[in-house]
Amino acid sequence: MTVVAFREVMFPQRKFRTMLRALRDSVWCLLILGLVAQQSQSVEATEWGTLSGKIIYTGKPVKPAQLEITKDREVCCRDKAVHLDESFLVGKQGGLKNVFVYLQKTDFDQALVHPMYRKLPSTVDLKVKSCTFHPHATGVWYRLQNVSVENQDPIAHNTHFFYFRNTPTSFIAPPLGMKKPLEFGTAEPLPTLVTCDIHLWEKAYVLIQDHPYFAITDETGAFEIKNIPVGKWKFQFWHEEGGYIVHEGKPRRGGKTLQIKPGKNDLGVIEVPPEEFDLKIIEKQTK
Repeated sequence: MTVVAFREVMFPQRKFRTMLRALRDSVWCLLILGLVAQQSQSVEATEWGTLSGKIIYTGKPVKPAQLEITKDREVCCRDKAVHLDESFLVGKQGGLKNVFVYLQKTDFDQALVHPMYRKLPSTVDLKVKSCTFHPHATGVWYRLQNVSVENQDPIAHNTHFFYFRNTPTSFIAPPLGMKKPLEFGTAEPLPTLVTCDIHLWEKAYVLIQDHPYFAITDETGAFEIKNIPVGKWKFQFWHEEGGYIVHEGKPRRGGKTLQIKPGKNDLGVIEVPPEEFDLKIIEKQTK
């Protein structure tokens, strides 16, 4: 009898344990591959819809008021810079600019985000030039993006972010093109107000979300959000002078629950009356 045969006869359990380990490893591999394939299929199988619409102000035409520059005029007013109140901008046909339209969910399943959004730039720029924030309204998907505050003026600006949930942020933005990157730990329920503690007329809003499904209306009041996973979602329509300007239910609550279907989901024209806004700002701009 050979040594190998002797071992097989004398120690059969050793061979059994070896076979059992090999079988166990194979089962684990199959389970892992199955889970990965299932997750991939669920994402690939998700259908997508595009939400669009146009928000129209039904009141009298308004013109933006000119802001009073009370400090550092030699810098703030250089190059004939004009400072207009951007808090209530209405186009020629009544289009309401800078309305934030966003899917309301602060714990969004990241696996449901369409792959196209993974190609977004990692930085959203917020620039200060001639003592004015550019742009006045912007948004960030905080899991993929940060906000870069860039001061293009030769003077300092004390930039202040008024969060609801993130750690309060206030800092001196260094002059002449230096950038300050900001990262966020959670989504915010409303657009975050950004001001300058030195130049009190400076103002902007940044929407910080857990997903990329948001848009800001242009000068015609139009907006579009692409590749939303199909299903029932609640959307908010928020403006700095009116808050939630689209409502549903009784008593009325901000937002609108929508069934997103594959393909186009056009809300058409959404009319918003003057009663939804701060009448003081409207009276000031219609004089």
